[in-house]
Amino acid sequence: MDIKKFRKIIKFSTENSADVSVKVRKFRTLAGIENDADVLDIFQIARPVLWRAGYQLFEIPLVDNEIGALCYKKSKQGYVVINSSLPRVNINFALAHELYHVLFLSEEYVTALDFTEEYYESEEEFAANLFAGILLMPELNFTKMFRMFMQESDQNINDAIYKLMAYYKVPYMAALIRCYELGLCKANTIDTAKLSISRQVLKIELMRLWLDETIIDSPLRDDSERIIQMVKDLGEKYVEDEFLDQRTLDKNLANIKKLSCMVKGE
Repeated sequence: MDIKKFRKIIKFSTENSADVSVKVRKFRTLAGIENDADVLDIFQIARPVLWRAGYQLFEIPLVDNEIGALCYKKSKQGYVVINSSLPRVNINFALAHELYHVLFLSEEYVTALDFTEEYYESEEEFAANLFAGILLMPELNFTKMFRMFMQESDQNINDAIYKLMAYYKVPYMAALIRCYELGLCKANTIDTAKLSISRQVLKIELMRLWLDETIIDSPLRDDSERIIQMVKDLGEKYVEDEFLDQRTLDKNLANIKKLSCMVKGE
């Protein structure tokens, strides 16, 4: 990420934080969690909210690592597919990002997501990422943890950010940006080297600090078999009730299996 884009993000966040924070509070109300409570497992929190909104949530290891998530809705049923080929921290952020699109926007979309560039140029994407940051790193708690990590790291800002990343299980860039959004770091002090840290370097630094380096591994969870079984069970009920014939069900199941293999590169 270049410095110009970084500053544009911080400017957008400063101007829109209040409005997006209202949406975060609405989501927390829907999820039944307190406004400043840490979100320890975003998938567990988000799944019932998405279900009530008419969406199923799945994880599939897509062959295209530039896709963070897919969303599709037809009639009353929608689907949110998260790419489990990405590092766990990116997956968490991608889901929080998708919640903004699903709950507060109405269009179908594909979210592009790169390991160091979760932030794209449209205002809707900026807003979705701001939403994810506020949701996953609530202000009061984040500020408290920032100060604690700075103190135990002898004011080493780099180590503090690695610890924030590991604590909240978010991408390094998301933790860094949150520090600047909240004024914990001065806007004119950004080191451009911090904007292009590789996955390999992150792993080394997390290990050096005795943090959980597996958060940047890809979980590769695959819900495709579960999807196929769900369609099969529902289809068999329709066949039994004579709303569908067996040949059509078999054809649809074969198409789903073929599509599943294609998107996974098998």
